[in-house]
Amino acid sequence: MGAHHEDRRHPAATLLGQMLLDELRVATCERDRHDAAASLAAAGRAADAAAALQRLADGTFGRCVRCGSPIPLWRLRARPGVRDCTGCAAAGGRRP
Repeated sequence: MGAHHEDRRHPAATLLGQMLLDELRVATCERDRHDAAASLAAAGRAADAAAALQRLADGTFGRCVRCGSPIPLWRLRARPGVRDCTGCAAAGGRRP
């Protein structure tokens, strides 16, 4: 004998529950996207650091990889893995 189950919830409860689940899914997707972006950024910083260490070993650290000009000390202190002088960075790669 099957018992008849009467749904006594407010008619909007199902809709509200679905909306909350949708918000949770969106928040989870945004968090995952943020985590992926943070991981990519960390991998980029690690690659920049490795390249800077290689330039240090080669004796080219502190010189622009595009034009060979010295990179200002303030720029190296702010971003030790930086590869470009301020002129090449401003030119966005248009310099040789």
